[in-house]
Amino acid sequence: MINKSVAIVVGVFVTVLWSSSYIVNAWAFEEGIGPLTLAGARYVVAAIVLTVVLRSIRLFENREYYVKSTLNWRIILLLGLTGYLMA
Repeated sequence: MINKSVAIVVGVFVTVLWSSSYIVNAWAFEEGIGPLTLAGARYVVAAIVLTVVLRSIRLFENREYYVKSTLNWRIILLLGLTGYLMA
């Protein structure tokens, strides 16, 4: 029952975010902000929020948490650029 409640809350949250995005886009375009600038601002805000959330999770853990990746930075950069261009 808890999983169903969490799924409903997350679904409502995502719906509110997507619907508010339309309103923010309409307002930004009226103010003269271009679509690429707006997309860039979204990605910057998302990266900041994700960084804050991950750091706050790390603060509440009793042990240190390190993510070890076998991917080097060139592959990660290539994946990010291709994902951005495809989107």
